[in-house]
Amino acid sequence: VPPAQVRVGVYNAAGTPGLAQRTADQLTERGFQVVKVGTADRTYARTQILYGAGAERQAARMAIAVPGPEPRAWRAARPGRVYLVIGKTGARLRGLNASVPRVAGEIRADRDVCAAT
Repeated sequence: VPPAQVRVGVYNAAGTPGLAQRTADQLTERGFQVVKVGTADRTYARTQILYGAGAERQAARMAIAVPGPEPRAWRAARPGRVYLVIGKTGARLRGLNASVPRVAGEIRADRDVCAAT
């Protein structure tokens, strides 16, 4: 899933002023579609990636950009939406060109598998 197909809300749950907006700006630079920036209702020790129904692949893409937290489904989430809740552990974003890791034996649409036989 390309970053442009990831609709994400970014929430500050660390208590650090401006953290959500700075992170949202960095995600926008990387091509993500930031749809909301806000402050969580309480602080959290760890950063979380949460997602609504139908957004499993988008959450996995977010986890590539923000390594560390394992994406989790959240019943209260809007369908198709990803939520980055930045806790006290922070959110260290990978470089602009982070890509989906290759899986051993996978067949990719951009390769001619018949040419190798």
